[in-house]
Amino acid sequence: HRPVAAAAAPARPLSTELESGAWVPATEVTTLDTGLRVVSETIPAATVALGVWIDTGSRYETPSNSGVAHFLEHLAFKGTKKRSKAGLEEEVENQGAHINAYTSRESTVYWIKTTADKTEWALDVLSDLLLNSRLESDAIERERGVILREMEHVNKNMEEYTMDELHDVAFEGQGLGLTILGPIANIKGIQRRDIHTYIKTHYTPDRIIVVGAGAVEHDELENLAAKYFAPWAVEDAPPAFNTLESAPDAGGETSADFRPAFFTPGERRQNLDKQDLCHVAFAFEGAGWRSPYALPLQLMQNMMGSQFDRLAPVDHSAPFFQEVGLRGLMHSCNATNIAYKDTGIFGMYLKTDPNELTRDAAPEPVLPALMEALIRHFTRFAYDVSEEELYRAKVNLKSVQLATTDSFERIAEELGRQLLAYDRRMTAAEACERIDSITVEDIKATARAICLDVDHVMVAAGSVDGMPTYEWIKDLNRAELLDPKTGYDWRLPWGGMPRPDVEVQKLSQG
Repeated sequence: HRPVAAAAAPARPLSTELESGAWVPATEVTTLDTGLRVVSETIPAATVALGVWIDTGSRYETPSNSGVAHFLEHLAFKGTKKRSKAGLEEEVENQGAHINAYTSRESTVYWIKTTADKTEWALDVLSDLLLNSRLESDAIERERGVILREMEHVNKNMEEYTMDELHDVAFEGQGLGLTILGPIANIKGIQRRDIHTYIKTHYTPDRIIVVGAGAVEHDELENLAAKYFAPWAVEDAPPAFNTLESAPDAGGETSADFRPAFFTPGERRQNLDKQDLCHVAFAFEGAGWRSPYALPLQLMQNMMGSQFDRLAPVDHSAPFFQEVGLRGLMHSCNATNIAYKDTGIFGMYLKTDPNELTRDAAPEPVLPALMEALIRHFTRFAYDVSEEELYRAKVNLKSVQLATTDSFERIAEELGRQLLAYDRRMTAAEACERIDSITVEDIKATARAICLDVDHVMVAAGSVDGMPTYEWIKDLNRAELLDPKTGYDWRLPWGGMPRPDVEVQKLSQG
């Protein structure tokens, strides 16, 4: 991959620009002797958001225990050594607090929002969930049904379904390709010892961050974290779930898949009964959080955009929407850019009726026309990006960044996520400055590296008859190597851009 252009033009003032001298809370980070990190931002208020971010998720599972991280998250609320399930729920309600958790492919999070005077109580509850959950057999059996019903709901959402399938194709045989819920057979078969093994392997203090945002002083949070998470000793695996001390030998797989992911181009087609529409998830390999391509890809995602329910295109619509809307190529779409530690997915989810024809003067089948338009609009970023559309994307992305400061829950989320992703805090102000620094040439360089003449992944599900072949779509990408406006061949070593000491050969348009 070519590096993104380093030179940056002066930032154009945006309507979302932070006021000069605006107060920004200090971020404080300390590491306990156990390796557990504590991070906080103190903001005068009456409430506080507290949480525990764990550097583990479904990508650290194996095919045999896929789904265990999510299963564990469910079980944590079903009773501890100190609190029954009903007692925990009543206690949280009586305190006027809100508590929740979620599992993603790379992290597991438990959090509480409460009043400032309940900070110690909240840390006690969070540590109790992580250290003392009972994992009782009857709770495990009950939760199987809950998770299976959750899976039914997820699989009815065709966008979620096709994106899960896309991960499986894009990262074949790797943890990153596994679903968060796991397969049905695993949900039905996960045992107490599997959960215990997962905890011992992954819930280690060096992979845990205690986060506070709002009415909490850092020294207080650090002392409380040391007090309530003390059982995690640096030389040991976590005692994880003290009530399992007499459990039988864990057995099973204990190795964690810490290897970098690798992209596996390919496709999957599924004819699904009772689906009249074709659902398409299409992607190139994206970029990890720390990649120089990460921010340009976020802007490109914004420039591609999302559109639902066949809304009519308007003058300021993204060029892709202008075309597909006027030609009647799709029902809805959603540009996607998912970043992980070491890789990513950049593409789009689309929904269309394959039995329709385009609204062109000479109507043709929708699916080939849609895929041709999709490839053309992704690859055109390599040579055709206007200052106006980049400016508009910057405004939108800066608004998203500034919105991360509008609640303590969102601030805590950013603190935990960023420490796991970057190993440091990136403030909204810094993020906005970085957004301003991206130039048109940065976008072009990123598109040449990510989108142009590269293999892709695609999942088509539903009514898929009429979908062009993988090679047909790939050949469209190769055809886009020739800039239709200038004739520059983007296969040239410097990307086809003119250089002072080299006369760029123009190719025949014939």
